[in-house]
Amino acid sequence: MPILPSSSEKSLANSAADPVPATAVRDQLARIVNSSGFVSSARLCRFLTHIVNRTIEADIDGLKEFSIAMELFDRSSEYDPNIDAIVRVEARRLRAKLKAYYEEGQGAAADPVLIGLRPGSYVPVFRWLDTQPAKHREEIGATGPGRTCIAVLPFVNMSPEPEQDYFAMGSVKRSRARLRIYQD
Repeated sequence: MPILPSSSEKSLANSAADPVPATAVRDQLARIVNSSGFVSSARLCRFLTHIVNRTIEADIDGLKEFSIAMELFDRSSEYDPNIDAIVRVEARRLRAKLKAYYEEGQGAAADPVLIGLRPGSYVPVFRWLDTQPAKHREEIGATGPGRTCIAVLPFVNMSPEPEQDYFAMGSVKRSRARLRIYQD
């Protein structure tokens, strides 16, 4: 939900920790729509710009499938979302393009803000991205963007028989070996 202070500098918060100012969101929007992945798709740029601006203006009620279809995709008042899925299709394309934009790091160093779109919603999410340098992330053992880290801790033999310890150790080794199989 956006939190909109009364001052001229609006800020938007999708997490209680640190709200994102509207100016930072607009700057990020400009970077996205001018990127190589978006510049060739005027429809997606218009869609993203529309939903971001509506959210900044606190007009979230206007971000419904019917109103988006009429305002952006030139549908009439007879628009039936059960017959014409234009908004859902374009939202799916937009989610995929945004995901590719952030995963491919098209502007990684210049992207302090994440603009996302959750499935089933037309209200964008604004979040600060981790701006720590890659070297620092490596030093603390953090994974890169889009990567998952799983720790397999030793299993404890809870049986009264100490000779069963080898089952616990074997389970850990098998789990670690299987996880290595599925690495990128």
